[in-house]
Amino acid sequence: IRFTTLDADGKLGEETLLDDRTCECCQTALVRTSSGLMAAYRDRSETELRNIVITKFVGGFWSEPTPVHDDGWHFHGCPVNGPSLSAVGDTVAIAWFTAPEEQRRVSVAFSTDAGATWGAPIRVDDGRPVGRVDLEMLADGSALVSWLESRRQGAEVLARRVERTGRMGKPWVAARSSEERASGFPRMVRAGDEVVFAWVDVGDGGVRVAVAKPAS
Repeated sequence: IRFTTLDADGKLGEETLLDDRTCECCQTALVRTSSGLMAAYRDRSETELRNIVITKFVGGFWSEPTPVHDDGWHFHGCPVNGPSLSAVGDTVAIAWFTAPEEQRRVSVAFSTDAGATWGAPIRVDDGRPVGRVDLEMLADGSALVSWLESRRQGAEVLARRVERTGRMGKPWVAARSSEERASGFPRMVRAGDEVVFAWVDVGDGGVRVAVAKPAS
C-alpha cells in the first residue's frame, strides 16, 4: 500500500510506503477524521492472516498499522473484499467481510475517538454474505451499511441501518444483482437525508442508480 497526493494541476506528490505486504486485490478505504486522514485495508501476514487494519496520518507521518479486530481468518488467496470507512468528526465507522473457518460474515465497528480504539464488531449480514461492502455515516451518528447477499437465484444488494449500541434496522433490498465478478462493487453516497445507490446491471453491463431515504 502506498500513499501520495495529487494537486489541482495534476502534479503528484512524493510516494510513501504504508505496508509492503497486503491483499493486493482488496480495495482500500480512506477518510478524513477530526484528527486527520485514516486509511483501512486488508493486511496479509506471513501466515496468511487477513485482518483489516487501519493507519492514521498524524504529525506528518503514517502510524504503524493496527487491526480493527482479530478475525482469525487465514486464507491462501486474495478474497477481493476490502473494507469501507465513513467518518463524521470523532466518530468513525468501518464495515468489512471476513470468513474464519468458512463462516462468512459482514461486520461493522464504531470508534468515537477518531480510530484510537474500536468497539466490538457488530454482525449485520443475513446469513449468506458475499461481501463487497459499502458504508455511510448518517446525521444521527448511526451508519448505513450495504453488502451483497447470496440468494437461491442470484444475489441481492442489501442495506440496513446500524447504531453503535448494536441496535439495527431490518435489512432491505436496494437492488437485485449477481455474485459474478461482472456485478462489481455496489456503491452509495449520502446526499442530505437521502442515499444514492449505484450498481452494475449484469444483464446489459449498464450502471443503475436509485435514491433511498434510510428508515430509523
